[in-house]
Amino acid sequence: MKGLIFTQLSAMIEEQQGLAFLNSLIEESHLPSEGAYTQGGNYDPAEIHSILVCLERRLGIPEEFLLRSFGEYLLLAMVRLYPGFFDVKNLKAFLLSVDRHIHVEVDKLYPDSEMPQFGYLDEGGSDLIIYYRSKKKLCALAEGLISGASRYFDEECSLIHSTCLHRGDHKCTFELTIYDKKQ
Repeated sequence: MKGLIFTQLSAMIEEQQGLAFLNSLIEESHLPSEGAYTQGGNYDPAEIHSILVCLERRLGIPEEFLLRSFGEYLLLAMVRLYPGFFDVKNLKAFLLSVDRHIHVEVDKLYPDSEMPQFGYLDEGGSDLIIYYRSKKKLCALAEGLISGASRYFDEECSLIHSTCLHRGDHKCTFELTIYDKKQ
Protein backbone atom coordinates (compact mmCIF):
# COMPACT_ATOMS: atom_id res chain seq x y z
CA MET A 1 0.00 0.00 0.00
CA LYS A 2 1.38 3.41 -0.96
CA GLY A 3 2.90 5.60 1.70
CA LEU A 4 0.57 8.50 0.92
CA ILE A 5 -2.17 6.69 2.84
CA PHE A 6 0.10 6.23 5.85
CA THR A 7 1.60 9.73 5.84
CA GLN A 8 -1.83 11.32 5.64
CA LEU A 9 -3.32 9.05 8.32
CA SER A 10 -0.42 10.03 10.60
CA ALA A 11 -0.97 13.71 9.76
CA MET A 12 -4.69 13.46 10.57
CA ILE A 13 -4.05 11.74 13.90
CA GLU A 14 -1.37 14.27 14.84
CA GLU A 15 -3.63 17.17 13.84
CA GLN A 16 -6.60 15.87 15.80
CA GLN A 17 -4.94 14.20 18.80
CA GLY A 18 -1.42 15.63 19.02
CA LEU A 19 2.09 14.35 18.36
CA ALA A 20 2.47 12.57 21.72
CA PHE A 21 -0.76 10.63 21.06
CA LEU A 22 0.44 9.66 17.57
CA ASN A 23 3.83 8.50 18.85
CA SER A 24 2.30 6.38 21.61
CA LEU A 25 -0.24 4.96 19.14
CA ILE A 26 2.56 3.94 16.75
CA GLU A 27 4.44 2.32 19.63
CA GLU A 28 1.33 0.49 20.84
CA SER A 29 0.56 -0.73 17.31
CA HIS A 30 3.90 -2.65 17.02
CA LEU A 31 4.34 -1.68 13.37
CA PRO A 32 7.09 -3.34 11.30
CA SER A 33 7.87 0.08 9.79
CA GLU A 34 7.84 1.67 13.27
CA GLY A 35 5.66 4.40 11.73
CA ALA A 36 8.48 5.76 9.54
CA TYR A 37 6.54 6.38 6.34
CA THR A 38 7.37 8.19 3.12
CA GLN A 39 4.76 9.22 0.59
CA GLY A 40 6.18 7.07 -2.23
CA GLY A 41 7.05 4.05 -0.10
CA ASN A 42 5.21 0.73 0.00
CA TYR A 43 3.93 -0.63 3.30
CA ASP A 44 2.01 -3.65 4.49
CA PRO A 45 -1.73 -2.87 4.48
CA ALA A 46 -1.96 -4.71 7.82
CA GLU A 47 -0.29 -1.67 9.39
CA ILE A 48 -3.38 0.44 8.65
CA HIS A 49 -5.52 -2.14 10.40
CA SER A 50 -3.16 -2.23 13.41
CA ILE A 51 -3.28 1.55 13.74
CA LEU A 52 -7.06 1.63 13.41
CA VAL A 53 -7.57 -1.15 15.97
CA CYS A 54 -5.52 0.80 18.53
CA LEU A 55 -7.27 4.03 17.59
CA GLU A 56 -10.67 2.37 17.96
CA ARG A 57 -9.71 1.05 21.41
CA ARG A 58 -8.42 4.44 22.57
CA LEU A 59 -11.17 6.66 21.16
CA GLY A 60 -14.11 4.25 21.31
CA ILE A 61 -14.93 4.95 17.65
CA PRO A 62 -15.53 1.94 15.38
CA GLU A 63 -12.87 1.29 12.74
CA GLU A 64 -15.41 1.77 9.93
CA PHE A 65 -16.18 5.31 11.12
CA LEU A 66 -12.50 6.11 11.56
CA LEU A 67 -11.85 5.00 7.97
CA ARG A 68 -14.71 7.14 6.63
CA SER A 69 -13.42 10.16 8.52
CA PHE A 70 -9.93 9.49 7.21
CA GLY A 71 -11.29 9.23 3.65
CA GLU A 72 -12.75 12.72 3.96
CA TYR A 73 -9.45 14.03 5.31
CA LEU A 74 -7.46 12.22 2.61
CA LEU A 75 -9.57 13.72 -0.17
CA LEU A 76 -8.77 17.25 0.97
CA ALA A 77 -5.08 16.36 1.23
CA MET A 78 -5.20 15.03 -2.33
CA VAL A 79 -6.76 18.30 -3.50
CA ARG A 80 -3.72 20.13 -2.12
CA LEU A 81 -1.18 17.59 -3.42
CA TYR A 82 -2.72 16.86 -6.84
CA PRO A 83 -4.97 19.77 -7.84
CA GLY A 84 -4.98 18.71 -11.51
CA PHE A 85 -7.01 15.61 -10.65
CA PHE A 86 -9.81 17.88 -9.48
CA ASP A 87 -9.93 20.03 -12.59
CA VAL A 88 -13.32 18.64 -13.64
CA LYS A 89 -16.73 20.24 -13.74
CA ASN A 90 -18.52 18.36 -10.96
CA LEU A 91 -18.61 15.47 -8.49
CA LYS A 92 -19.89 12.93 -10.99
CA ALA A 93 -17.17 13.76 -13.51
CA PHE A 94 -14.58 13.44 -10.76
CA LEU A 95 -15.87 10.07 -9.56
CA LEU A 96 -15.90 8.76 -13.13
CA SER A 97 -12.31 9.93 -13.57
CA VAL A 98 -10.89 7.98 -10.63
CA ASP A 99 -10.38 4.63 -12.34
CA ARG A 100 -10.14 5.97 -15.89
CA HIS A 101 -7.69 8.81 -15.28
CA ILE A 102 -6.33 9.13 -11.75
CA HIS A 103 -5.45 5.45 -11.23
CA VAL A 104 -3.88 5.32 -14.71
CA GLU A 105 -1.60 8.23 -13.78
CA VAL A 106 -0.76 6.73 -10.38
CA ASP A 107 0.07 3.42 -12.08
CA LYS A 108 2.52 5.24 -14.38
CA LEU A 109 4.33 6.72 -11.37
CA TYR A 110 4.09 3.65 -9.15
CA PRO A 111 3.69 0.51 -11.30
CA ASP A 112 3.87 -1.67 -8.18
CA SER A 113 0.72 -0.09 -6.71
CA GLU A 114 -2.19 -2.33 -5.88
CA MET A 115 -5.03 0.10 -6.28
CA PRO A 116 -8.67 -0.79 -5.86
CA GLN A 117 -10.66 -1.38 -9.01
CA PHE A 118 -13.77 0.60 -9.80
CA GLY A 119 -16.51 -0.04 -12.28
CA TYR A 120 -19.37 2.29 -13.08
CA LEU A 121 -22.96 2.20 -14.21
CA ASP A 122 -23.86 5.68 -15.43
CA GLU A 123 -27.20 6.01 -17.13
CA GLY A 124 -27.05 9.79 -17.14
CA GLY A 125 -28.83 12.13 -14.83
CA SER A 126 -28.01 12.37 -11.16
CA ASP A 127 -27.59 8.66 -10.39
CA LEU A 128 -24.32 6.76 -10.48
CA ILE A 129 -23.48 3.25 -9.36
CA ILE A 130 -19.88 2.54 -8.42
CA TYR A 131 -18.53 -0.99 -8.03
CA TYR A 132 -15.50 -1.36 -5.75
CA ARG A 133 -13.16 -4.34 -5.58
CA SER A 134 -10.03 -4.59 -3.46
CA LYS A 135 -8.23 -7.28 -1.50
CA LYS A 136 -7.72 -4.66 1.21
CA LYS A 137 -11.48 -4.20 1.69
CA LEU A 138 -11.21 -0.51 2.55
CA CYS A 139 -14.69 0.32 1.32
CA ALA A 140 -15.32 2.66 4.27
CA LEU A 141 -12.29 4.66 3.11
CA ALA A 142 -13.85 4.85 -0.36
CA GLU A 143 -17.10 6.10 1.21
CA GLY A 144 -15.15 8.81 3.01
CA LEU A 145 -13.37 9.82 -0.19
CA ILE A 146 -16.75 10.12 -1.94
CA SER A 147 -18.11 12.19 0.95
CA GLY A 148 -15.04 14.44 0.89
CA ALA A 149 -15.37 14.90 -2.87
CA SER A 150 -19.05 15.75 -2.42
CA ARG A 151 -18.08 18.48 0.00
CA TYR A 152 -15.23 19.71 -2.23
CA PHE A 153 -17.52 20.05 -5.27
CA ASP A 154 -20.29 21.52 -3.08
CA GLU A 155 -22.81 18.89 -4.18
CA GLU A 156 -25.04 16.86 -1.89
CA CYS A 157 -24.73 13.12 -2.40
CA SER A 158 -26.71 10.24 -0.96
CA LEU A 159 -24.89 6.91 -0.84
CA ILE A 160 -26.31 3.45 -0.30
CA HIS A 161 -23.71 0.70 0.23
CA SER A 162 -25.91 -2.12 -1.06
CA THR A 163 -23.36 -4.95 -1.42
CA CYS A 164 -20.17 -5.29 0.59
CA LEU A 165 -17.01 -7.37 0.58
CA HIS A 166 -17.28 -7.53 4.38
CA ARG A 167 -20.66 -9.26 4.07
CA GLY A 168 -19.28 -11.89 1.69
CA ASP A 169 -20.25 -10.21 -1.59
CA HIS A 170 -17.69 -10.31 -4.41
CA LYS A 171 -17.70 -6.49 -4.67
CA CYS A 172 -19.04 -3.43 -2.93
CA THR A 173 -21.77 -1.47 -4.64
CA PHE A 174 -22.23 2.22 -3.94
CA GLU A 175 -25.52 3.61 -5.25
CA LEU A 176 -25.26 7.38 -5.46
CA THR A 177 -27.70 10.16 -6.16
CA ILE A 178 -26.04 13.52 -6.59
CA TYR A 179 -27.87 16.76 -5.91
CA ASP A 180 -26.30 19.96 -7.20
CA LYS A 181 -26.81 22.57 -4.45
CA LYS A 182 -26.23 25.34 -6.96
CA GLN A 183 -29.47 24.66 -8.84
